[in-house]
Amino acid sequence: MTQYVMRILGLCNGPPTAYDGQWLLEYDVTRPGVSPDGLPTLAHLLTTPDKSAALRFDGVEALHAAWSASAGLRPDGAPNRPLTAFNIEVQWADEDAAGFGPNVVPFRSRPEQPTNRGKWRGRRRGQRPGDE
Repeated sequence: MTQYVMRILGLCNGPPTAYDGQWLLEYDVTRPGVSPDGLPTLAHLLTTPDKSAALRFDGVEALHAAWSASAGLRPDGAPNRPLTAFNIEVQWADEDAAGFGPNVVPFRSRPEQPTNRGKWRGRRRGQRPGDE
């Protein structure tokens, strides 16, 4: 059976983190963790720069389930799914598993949207703010 690994590309909203470019090693959404910078986090998350040491998943479905796992609600009332704050990349654990090069499937947790939605209201399709 083909196994898959997860690489964290970065936060969806852009700021760099110590996890960027790292492979998922351990993840537990049910217990709090500490970031590499020593700050408390909503979930236990450990990463590694070594792909061969990364946590392996038996299928893309299992990987997606781990990525979107929820443990209760955040203080703002939304589901607590900390890993979905990151854009990730899915690759075969062994690059030769399918007989040809690496397979990369980017997971985006949220589609890109205008940051100020108010500017886009009342405009015709294809028209941008400032267009007259």
